[in-house]
Amino acid sequence: MTTTANELALKQSYIRRVLDFWRVYVANQQSQDHSSTAAHAILLACDLLDDYGHIGNIAATFQQELRSDDFQNGVFGAFMNALAIKHDRLDQILEQVHLDYNGHYPAPLLATSPPRTAMMTYYPTRAMIGDQLKPQLWDSQGNLLHNPVHFITTRKASVDSQLYGFYQENGPAILNVINMLPSLDASVADIIISSIKSSFSIDHVAVDDPRRLAMASYLDVKDEFDERLKMIFAGLKHESRVHGLATARLFDLFQMLDTQGKQQALETFEALLAVNVGIKDEYVNYNDAVHAYADLLDTACWNGFDADTFFAKYLDAKPSRSKSVIAKVLAELPAKRADAFMGASVCAVLCAAYLMNQDDDALLASDLSGDALLSLYILKGDERYKDALRTPEKADLLLANELGL
Repeated sequence: MTTTANELALKQSYIRRVLDFWRVYVANQQSQDHSSTAAHAILLACDLLDDYGHIGNIAATFQQELRSDDFQNGVFGAFMNALAIKHDRLDQILEQVHLDYNGHYPAPLLATSPPRTAMMTYYPTRAMIGDQLKPQLWDSQGNLLHNPVHFITTRKASVDSQLYGFYQENGPAILNVINMLPSLDASVADIIISSIKSSFSIDHVAVDDPRRLAMASYLDVKDEFDERLKMIFAGLKHESRVHGLATARLFDLFQMLDTQGKQQALETFEALLAVNVGIKDEYVNYNDAVHAYADLLDTACWNGFDADTFFAKYLDAKPSRSKSVIAKVLAELPAKRADAFMGASVCAVLCAAYLMNQDDDALLASDLSGDALLSLYILKGDERYKDALRTPEKADLLLANELGL
C-alpha cells in the first residue's frame, strides 16, 4: 500500500471513529454519563494528536470533512470532553485547544465560528462529573499544576471557583497564589487579581484583612469603594444582611482616600443614590429595608454627605427651607411602619430612611401639617407625634386613622 493510500486509509478510519464518538456522546448525554464520554474523548483526541502532531495538521488533513456537522461535532466534542477530567495528557490538549482558540494555526479545527469559539470557554464544565475528577489549576496549597495561560482559555469558571474556595478557607493557599502573581503572564495575573478583588467586594472584607493586605499593591481604593458601594445598593433591594458591617467597612475604605478621592467617592454615592431615588418601579423584598437604608444614609452623612441638600435637589424642594424638603419627602411616603416596608418602592424606602434619621424634636418643633404628623407617627411610632395631633384642627385625622378610615 502506497504512502498516499495509507494516509487515506488512516483518514477514513478517523472519520469512522469520529462518527462513532458522536453517537457515544449523544447516548451518554441522554444517560448523563459524562465520565464515560470523557474517557472516549481522551482516547480519540490523543490518537489524533499522535498521528497528526497538532491541531493545525488535523484541521488541514480533514479540511473537506470539516464541512460536515457530524465531523465538526465529533471532533469538537472529542477535544472539549477531553478537557473535562484529569489525565496524563491534559496539558498537551489544553495547549492545543488554546492555540486553536487564539487562531495560531492557519486552519482552525475547533474555533470554526464565533458561537463555537465562545462555546469553548465553558464547554468543559460538567456538573455530573465528580469534583475529584475535574482538573484544577492549583493544588490544595496554591501551587500551579498546569500552564495557567492554557488552562484559563477553557476553564476560567473552575479557576474562579477554586480561587473563591481558597479565599474562603483564608489559609496559606490564597496567600501563595497572591505571592506568585508577579511571576505570571500579565493577562493571567489580571484575571486572577480581578477574581480575588471581586471576592473582597462581595464579602466586604475588612481593610486590614490579611488577604486584602497581601493584595494591597494591586488595589485601587477608589475602585474598591465604588465596587462595594454598587454591591451594597444592589443588595439592599433584596436582603437586610448586607447593611451594618458592610456599610461600616465601606466607609473604612473611604477614610483611606485623600481629600480629592473622598470628594469623588461622595459624588459617586450621590449619583447612585439619585438613580435609586428615581426608581419607582423596583421594590424591596424585606420588611426592615428602611432601617438598612437609614444606616447607610446616616453613615454617609457622618462622612460628609449632605442628605438635606440631596433630597432637596432630587425632589425639587427648596434647600433653604427644611419644611419644604420634609414635605416633598413625605409626599413619597406610603402609610407604613418602618418595619413593614416589604413591597415598597426603593424611592419610598429611601424617603422613609431619610425621615428616620431626622431629629424628632426638630421635626415636632417645625409646625408640620396634620398629614405630615400622622405620616411620621405611622412611620416612627413615636407617641409624641400622636400627641401633637390632639388639637381641634388635627384630631379628626388621628381619629380617622385609629378607625381605619
